Amino acid sequence: MTTKISEPSPPFADCVNMHGLNSLLKTDSGCCRRCVWVMILVAALGFTCYNISNQISHYLQQPISVNYDIRRGSALPFPTVTICNINFMRLQAATEGHFVSLVKRMKPFGFDGLRDTPSYDGLDFSEFKKPLAWETFYRDQGHAIAYQLLQCRWEVGDCGIENFTTTFTDFGFCFVFNGDGKLNARNSGRAYGLRLSLNTQQEEYLRSFADHYGAGFKVAIHPYGLPPILSEEGISVGPGFHTSLAVDISKIKNADASVSKCGSKKLKHYGDTPYSIEACRQECLSDYVVSKCGCKEVFMKRNDTLICDPPELFSCVYPSIDDYVKNVNKDCEKSCPGPCSTFIYDTTPSSAPLSEYFLEEYAYYKGHNATYWRKNFVELEIYLTSMSYQYIEKRLSYTLLDLLCDVGGALGLLLGASFLTVLEIIDFVFVRTRGCRSGSKETKVHVNKVHVKGDPRY
Repeated sequence: MTTKISEPSPPFADCVNMHGLNSLLKTDSGCCRRCVWVMILVAALGFTCYNISNQISHYLQQPISVNYDIRRGSALPFPTVTICNINFMRLQAATEGHFVSLVKRMKPFGFDGLRDTPSYDGLDFSEFKKPLAWETFYRDQGHAIAYQLLQCRWEVGDCGIENFTTTFTDFGFCFVFNGDGKLNARNSGRAYGLRLSLNTQQEEYLRSFADHYGAGFKVAIHPYGLPPILSEEGISVGPGFHTSLAVDISKIKNADASVSKCGSKKLKHYGDTPYSIEACRQECLSDYVVSKCGCKEVFMKRNDTLICDPPELFSCVYPSIDDYVKNVNKDCEKSCPGPCSTFIYDTTPSSAPLSEYFLEEYAYYKGHNATYWRKNFVELEIYLTSMSYQYIEKRLSYTLLDLLCDVGGALGLLLGASFLTVLEIIDFVFVRTRGCRSGSKETKVHVNKVHVKGDPRY
């Protein structure tokens, strides 16, 4: 009896299920056929590797997608409002304290363009070389809220000076509404916002902190906890006008911290308020100035450092701030992460001059005359334009699962392979190099014995 011996198939083709490999490794394939399949497999493998490398590179870049949505809330957080009179020292207070000449020398008008550092010859600042001395000086000589606030309304009720707190900014002594961030707007529109009638007190004008020559107020609309820099974000509100500040709200949520690097940082001097990148930057700036000058600007929140005297401001503080701004490699600010979630208040100002009829009627009831109130009266209202807000969420647009799916698709498109195919190749190589050699010898001997027993020639 004759036993038919089958043609052994290519061992690698049996181990790996990949299109084209069987045609390449079959023993009955001719040389031309094998060459064609070699070129096809090399081209397919090269395209697949190129595609996979691009997908991996795309994944490593951690691309971000932005989802935009309009949402509506029954109550939305009302912004914190910081209001500063442009004049930082009242003329009457300076006259009574014999500070007029001092202030004029501290803050000379730049009529001739760029001016040199003022001369402080003969001036003695020794009495201010103690804690809170300059702060008390600026507070006592500045405009008190009791003399500036004529009327206050919040939503449909009245408010007063008890609803305000005070702070120092780069415009000096200022007052703040909703300083604790607890107020929410229950509706949009003028009737459900903040409405203030203010007195500029222009007859008391002497100098501005920031070389501002206008009259009126600087107003900053910002989230709670953010230290306002009025020279950067303040809106000028002038007397004789009814000014409206319409506020639109956006909420931004960053991607996961591992991708966006968002988060917070424990601050030394702003730890009593929610973290903000602006507070972190201000702390970096104040640390730099103090390290160079040994003192600080009035708005810098450092309780462990004295406020600089005017000569120190011109000789050290202002040049140090300029050097800090020009230094693009600010290592401290690089360690300030952006918050993972924050509100942004986009403000649109508009104004109209007060009518003569209103000014005359107001003068009749409040005293003075229409000319006085035209020079001093400010009507300011701040309100939300809508109870809908923009919700902007950043997400990782290409995840590890997306990468695995795309790599699997690239393997299967031209090679007919999968991740299991890759594992089979690894398994085959491992087995062949470690254990298949001895096993193959035993199999070969066994087959030879079968052939000997079954072949009639033996």
